[in-house]
Amino acid sequence: MKASRRRALIVSAAVGLSACASAPRVEELGDGRISVDCSGGAPSWNRCHALATDACDGRGFDVVSQVSNEGSANVGRNDWSTAGSQITRRMVVACR
Repeated sequence: MKASRRRALIVSAAVGLSACASAPRVEELGDGRISVDCSGGAPSWNRCHALATDACDGRGFDVVSQVSNEGSANVGRNDWSTAGSQITRRMVVACR
């Protein structure tokens, strides 16, 4: 395989993986609660709240738990050499 082709495949894989890692996810937990993962570069919890509102069909929700690594060293830097540099935001909600 030529070096340029190999490099293109590596770049494509890296872009694909980073897109998956930052894509919001909503998952039903089986006990009526919903897990919302809105990790990525969003500057606030607004994206999680919007996803939870949609998941609860606009009925409203109560936040059961909310976890983030914001404020930790190197978090928020888009520096691939620093492990854990991406902001993670996860919350569990109970629809009303």
